Amino acid sequence: MPSGLLPLTLVAAVAAIALWVVVRYPALAPRSVSGLSGWLAAAVTLTLAARPTFVLLGPIAGRVAALVVVEVTSGVCMMLAVAWTTLWVMRSLAATPR
Repeated sequence: MPSGLLPLTLVAAVAAIALWVVVRYPALAPRSVSGLSGWLAAAVTLTLAARPTFVLLGPIAGRVAALVVVEVTSGVCMMLAVAWTTLWVMRSLAATPR
C-alpha cells in the first residue's frame, strides 16, 4: 500500500461517517449559537488532544490501530462541526428577509 493511501482512506471514511450522521440524525445538529460554539470547542479540543492520545495508544495498540482510532474520533467530530456550522449558516441566511 502506498504511504499516502491510508490517510486519504481515513479522511474519506471520516467524511462518509459524518455525512451519514448529518443525513440520518438531523435532530442532533445544534440549533443555537451556544450549542454550535460548544460543538466547535469540543471538535477543536479533540483535534488538539489527538497527538498526545496517539503517543499514548501507539505502544499499546500499535501505530496503525492508534492512528485509526484517533483519526476517526477527532476527524468525525471535526467534520460534523464543519457540516453543522455550514448548515446553521445556510439556515440563518435563508431565514433573514432580503
